Amino acid sequence: MKQVFFEFIIVFLFVSFSSKTYSQDIGSVINSGFLKMKERPPMEKLYLHLDKATYSSGSTVWFKGYLVTASGHEPLAWSRFIYVELFDKSEKLIARRKIKQQEGTFAGNIKLESGIQEGEYTIRAYTTWMLNNDSDFFFHKTIQIVNLQPSDIVSQIDYETDEDGETTAIVSFSDQEGEAIEEMAIICKVKLDDNETETFKRKTGSDGKIRFDFVRESTDLKNQFVEVAFDNSSTAYTNKFFIPAFAKEDFDLQFFPEGGLFLAGKETNVAFKAIAQDGYSTEVSGYILKNGTDTISFVKSEHRGMGAFKIKPLIDAEYAFFATNSKGQTKRFSLPPVVLQGAAFSVKRLGSFVQLEIRGRGDDLPKPFYILAHSGESLLFTQLVDKLQYNIPGENLPEGIIHFVLVDGNKNPVSSRLVFVKKDHPVTVSVQSDKANYAKREAVTLAVDLQSKDTLVRTGNFSLSVTDDLVVETDSLADNIYSNLLLTSDLKGHVEDPAFYFMKDDYRTNYCLDLLMLTQGWQRFDVGDIINNRLDRPRYFLEVGQTLSGTYEAALLGKREGVPITALAVDPLISVSTKADEAGNFLFNELDFPDSTVFTIQSQKYTKIRQEPSGFIELDKDSFPPFSNQNRLSARVSPLSASLLQNAQERIFFEGEGRMILLDEFVVKGTDKRTKDMVEYGISSTVLDEEALARKYPVGQTADFIVKTLPGVSYSNDQIFIRGGSAPAEIFVDGMIAEMSFLSTINSSEIDKLVVMNGANAAMYSQGGGGMGGVILIEMKEGGSFGARKLAGVVKYMPLGYQKPSEFYVPKYEVDSIRFSTDPDVRSTVYWNPHVKIDESGTATVKFYAADPKTNYTYVLEGLTNRGDICRYVGKLRRGSELDN
Repeated sequence: MKQVFFEFIIVFLFVSFSSKTYSQDIGSVINSGFLKMKERPPMEKLYLHLDKATYSSGSTVWFKGYLVTASGHEPLAWSRFIYVELFDKSEKLIARRKIKQQEGTFAGNIKLESGIQEGEYTIRAYTTWMLNNDSDFFFHKTIQIVNLQPSDIVSQIDYETDEDGETTAIVSFSDQEGEAIEEMAIICKVKLDDNETETFKRKTGSDGKIRFDFVRESTDLKNQFVEVAFDNSSTAYTNKFFIPAFAKEDFDLQFFPEGGLFLAGKETNVAFKAIAQDGYSTEVSGYILKNGTDTISFVKSEHRGMGAFKIKPLIDAEYAFFATNSKGQTKRFSLPPVVLQGAAFSVKRLGSFVQLEIRGRGDDLPKPFYILAHSGESLLFTQLVDKLQYNIPGENLPEGIIHFVLVDGNKNPVSSRLVFVKKDHPVTVSVQSDKANYAKREAVTLAVDLQSKDTLVRTGNFSLSVTDDLVVETDSLADNIYSNLLLTSDLKGHVEDPAFYFMKDDYRTNYCLDLLMLTQGWQRFDVGDIINNRLDRPRYFLEVGQTLSGTYEAALLGKREGVPITALAVDPLISVSTKADEAGNFLFNELDFPDSTVFTIQSQKYTKIRQEPSGFIELDKDSFPPFSNQNRLSARVSPLSASLLQNAQERIFFEGEGRMILLDEFVVKGTDKRTKDMVEYGISSTVLDEEALARKYPVGQTADFIVKTLPGVSYSNDQIFIRGGSAPAEIFVDGMIAEMSFLSTINSSEIDKLVVMNGANAAMYSQGGGGMGGVILIEMKEGGSFGARKLAGVVKYMPLGYQKPSEFYVPKYEVDSIRFSTDPDVRSTVYWNPHVKIDESGTATVKFYAADPKTNYTYVLEGLTNRGDICRYVGKLRRGSELDN
């Protein structure tokens, strides 16, 4: 064994990296391919630490993003913006946030609407650079949202399926007292497949129920729903029910011969995974038969439907697995066909070594063979195969998933194997509280200590969440920063309970982890494409700054190249210029703007007389990757228990920003003497609609003439002044700022409405100066000639900007008047801090105040060091001191 060890060390350290040995062979081609990939910016991984996994309607989802290099997990990724999105189960976008890296941190929040529907939601996060890979490698997390506000309407759905497989849906409606809501018109929307949604009406009977039949196109489709809403009612009500699977209990079995080949005459380790009808794993047991008669072995799954068995297949033999699931259903599954020639990997763990063994059959296989090993984009080594077994020291491999690939003489990958390597961590983090128990509203101090086993100096960037156990459950098996960055972010497909694989470092846990490696695929990139120089050119850019781009199309065969284009914004103040190229393309880069920033992009040139002819501006609008729940499984988020739900309902005041008290419906009768225009623009505004303009100007006039002759308006030096204003008035045409000279091109017959505003009303529409000079709004007729006004070369656009930073609110109880306030403090998230910075001393201190209820707190600290070390710590605090009143 020692001889093999030393031979491999020599090969590993010298031979595989010797340019003299691999001058023009496949080994050098492999090395060259990975080096070429390294010329690009590094691939990225993104993990979000959320303050919790269950939220109430009206509350806020707080998060911090950890963006790292896909290889090595170093916090040196180049992107400066991340996108965080929230989708409901019907794949509808609920919220999208763009988060800018500020002081080395991506931190943000999503405020949930108070009326958001209960149910399961998905948070997705990514960078534009990550769009060059499959969306399966984005960050995904399932959260649960519950509506704790009382409702005066209660609805529920039941299903009945007859012998022919036809299903009837029965939806019942009742009030708070449980009385049936009779004779209510209901609009029903039913989605049963990916393409069609059927809408129809029903009316509730004396029992408050409606019924309808539907035939499902496929029981495999996910996220089918029934949506109901009151029609023509003074009470607004809507609810959505997702349709469960009605099919009988069923399951499927997939086989994964190690190395990818079921090779004749070679003992092969065959892994399998059993999947239930709902897409989650199911446990099975059974036996293997050869040619339908000979029992080869008895087999059962060992973890989350996964298992393995060894078999030496014979030529021309057929093998089948007769498997029985937990419901007693037995099915026959054929094993993969036996192949006569090829080469494949087998892997064993021998102490601290990874043993690679090559199984081969056939004399005409393309030779020579090479072994390559990589971790993400990092090539670990290449090795010319000169024997059938290699022992690789684990100390020479990084922690995480290692991909071993066998390459034949034609530069084609013929076998691969994933292996997970666990390592002793050089860094650990611990948290120590200053007390064992805390009184009501007492200050809590946590000391964070980063401990290194080496002499390297490390700093850290961490986030801390503290939640109340009375209303927040913490799932120890759910994905966390450690399991995500090391495991799930590199695997395609759903991994159930990923944190399980890191709770222990024993034989049983590591065996189950290896079963996962055998049954889950690596798909981030194709090694064959790298070796054969077939890497696709990146389609998406690396976003280090914000940009605006578009195309300028000249009018009347005018020139495009060199035409000046300007972009203006008032809040924040931005003024930039560029020029269109010969194709009319233009770009503003290195911009910095938060959300809700409105840009006016224009190409006008002005003289003292009038505007010179311009052209069309077409902006490149923001685009985002599609989202699909199809074949995407959640982490099986459990609904709140009855006790947690009861506790949570008492906390609506803080979580939902005010508790709702339902009153009986009443009607206030009266006449609103305000006109619609008075409500929209203010009582003091002057509004001329189409009828008033036709009456006042029976002979068509230009808009500039109309504005100059309005009461209370004066004209001087090509500017308009409104009586009482302290500055020139701002003029807007269909929401876009315009000059007086532009108004000369508009005829009164094209105007739908003209509004003159000053004072506070004007400030709402102003882009600068707070409306001190007043505002003139001109709205063009729908479908009128304003489309031609694009020739003026003006476009108004509000792109998605980054979210402005906001802080999690924590009461400051050092002041007695606040500490002794009678207002209840029942925070479910007691504390959230995305900016826990560990300095060069390896320490940090965090302070906050306890809330009112006697309970236990769970705190979770997650983060990374400046050297890419992943750290996590979970602890408990007690809030129930004898000092409480």
